[in-house]
Amino acid sequence: MSVTVQEPTVRRSDADGVHNEIPRGYSDHVREFVPMDLEAMRPKGFIKKCEDWSGSLTQKVLDGKGLKEVTACPICSSPSSDFELEKFGIAMVKCQDCTLRYSRQIPVDAAELYSDEDYLPILKKGYNENLDYRKQRFGVERLDLIEEQMESGQDKSLLDIGCGTGWFLECARERGFDIAGFDLGTEVAAWTADRLGIPVWSSSLDEIPSDRKFSVITAFDVLEHVLDPVEWLRSAMTFLKPGGIMLLYVPHFDSLSVQVMRDKSSLVTPLEHVLFFTKQAMQTLADRVGLELTYFKTRGIDMGDLMSFFEDQGDEELARACGKLYPYLQPIVDGANSGNSSRYILRLNACQV
Repeated sequence: MSVTVQEPTVRRSDADGVHNEIPRGYSDHVREFVPMDLEAMRPKGFIKKCEDWSGSLTQKVLDGKGLKEVTACPICSSPSSDFELEKFGIAMVKCQDCTLRYSRQIPVDAAELYSDEDYLPILKKGYNENLDYRKQRFGVERLDLIEEQMESGQDKSLLDIGCGTGWFLECARERGFDIAGFDLGTEVAAWTADRLGIPVWSSSLDEIPSDRKFSVITAFDVLEHVLDPVEWLRSAMTFLKPGGIMLLYVPHFDSLSVQVMRDKSSLVTPLEHVLFFTKQAMQTLADRVGLELTYFKTRGIDMGDLMSFFEDQGDEELARACGKLYPYLQPIVDGANSGNSSRYILRLNACQV
């Protein structure tokens, strides 16, 4: 199945009033660009803080049940791979067939990564920090995209997988969606369900009643943590209504910042982010489960990450330059689909049901 990707275009009228689609120029990308607060998102010492956190999790797993080997691509099952990079002694490789990057070693027990007894208090604290900013900067963008991509006549039922504290679900309800959530953390799920007064299932997707169907399923920064993406996606899509869409956000390997920073990227955490997607890898995954990939675009904070990277390397001049040039260069990076966060929409066509 081939993907028909929606490329960024603008409409222009010729002398006869005929509308034509032409590629967007720089000014169009800049006009669309919504900047982030780099001081808040990438404060001083960001790289070291991420390295320390990721390193401590790696040691926690090594001191626990340890690691197991991955001998084939988790998407296409190809045994052929090339070395890509290494971090904390864990190799990430590139599948020679579908271009997925994946960790060659993963935790025997993934729960060891997320079993911290302070997990819920940390999430509660994070919920109260910059809530309005997150809702306006990220929630609005996500919901605009969803409503733009929904088929006419679809009801506004939405399941958010990996919902956490539910701040995005709050945004969706304010836009008229009938909401429900899922989160692996049982305490987090219970807290969010009680706070919002909605169903929030936990532990396993199998806990969601089989007769519950949704027009929209979202999973933001979830799929890169999944050990078996094919089985996960097959399970998730059973809750889609015909014509329904899944909106997936995942880190993008073919991005400016990851290609420059390599193992220093905060997105490269081999025991947490066990998968690293490219468009080709996502297309292969969609084909495997029978969904149609209809939308691909990247957005990122690459210049902010490079600012932190050069600060960590002791090059203050380059760090300042990346910060100052962020609002001018990031729109180019995004426009080239080279941002470090990718958005995919997978659709369940009525004829596929």
